[in-house]
Amino acid sequence: MKNEKKMSKIMKYVEMNHSVQVRPDGKGFVATIPDLPGCISQGDTYEEVFKMILDAKKAWIESALSEGESISEPSEDKKFSGKILMRIPAQLHENLTIEAKKQGISLNHYLSYLLAKEHEREKVEHRHQLHYHKHDHAYRVNIVGKKTEGAWRRGIA
Repeated sequence: MKNEKKMSKIMKYVEMNHSVQVRPDGKGFVATIPDLPGCISQGDTYEEVFKMILDAKKAWIESALSEGESISEPSEDKKFSGKILMRIPAQLHENLTIEAKKQGISLNHYLSYLLAKEHEREKVEHRHQLHYHKHDHAYRVNIVGKKTEGAWRRGIA
């Protein structure tokens, strides 16, 4: 009876619609489930990696439950109202209000603009860093693997 209850709980989480991200990686594919940190798998084909990530999801959930960890709900299922309550220093509040008036828009609209602009900047910067690290890592592996003199000059090996 206890095992049935445990399997029922595992299957409840396995059947949740967690988002799966798949990306090409060399000769195959890598899949992750962002809502389940560390849940990752790989496969030679899209079909294989999708099957493998579902197996990884079940193993991840079993492990998390046995360790007493919480399992997050799928982020797509969360409903957002678009409202936030935020405390900021009074001087910053005043400065933002003045700037919004200069722009001829509401403080709410101005804050939305600033947040969206900064969010996009951060996404672009993050993509650039990932791209840089991906190529930097590949370069290090190739150079160090050959043990070339050039690798020593560059401080890589």
